[in-house]
Amino acid sequence: MILAYIAEHSLPLSIAPDLVELTQKLSTDKVALSSVKLSRTAASYKMVHGLDHTLSERTISNLKHYPFLLNVDESTCSSNKKVLAMLVSYFDQEQKNVVVEHLGSLEVLQVNAATLEKAICDFFKEK
Repeated sequence: MILAYIAEHSLPLSIAPDLVELTQKLSTDKVALSSVKLSRTAASYKMVHGLDHTLSERTISNLKHYPFLLNVDESTCSSNKKVLAMLVSYFDQEQKNVVVEHLGSLEVLQVNAATLEKAICDFFKEK
């Protein structure tokens, strides 16, 4: 629940230990929560390999039901890899709000219109 709260509010993972501490202090069952730990590393791992997978599936499902805007940006990371980042925006009927979510990031070897189009099309075919 803490990771979901952090993700939904776009908060930094560094506050995870503080939220655990707050939860422990507010809990009426202090024994149950006294052994809970959530370091920044553990939060990052669980976010990527657990919550991210679930959120990604939800995003893909929503894109099948709502019209969306795709925003892409290519950049070069510090290790000289070219990365294509994809964001989507759509109006979520349940939230009654425009939602902007990270759809995915792809490593691209060559940057031109044809290779970017192919990478994006392949991504959507896979999903």
